[in-house]
Amino acid sequence: MYILVPWKPVVILWALLSGMILAGFIGSSLLQGKDPFAPPTNVQRSTNMKASAAHTDSNQTTRTKALSQALVDGVARTATQSTWLK
Repeated sequence: MYILVPWKPVVILWALLSGMILAGFIGSSLLQGKDPFAPPTNVQRSTNMKASAAHTDSNQTTRTKALSQALVDGVARTATQSTWLK
């Protein structure tokens, strides 16, 4: 047995409710004199995040150097193997 749900009215009511919530948020922000879509001004990156970003950058540099060296070694090894197999 199927339970039939009229989806069109459900979707319309859900969209109206979402629209009213969004309009209320924007209206409230504008009444307070704030930009509703601007990021908060009091949010700052913590010192842990800054240190983590610097650490990641140095790891990236090391990883890039190792990858480029492995690529060069791989090309040299492939060239040696191809001449050896002939």
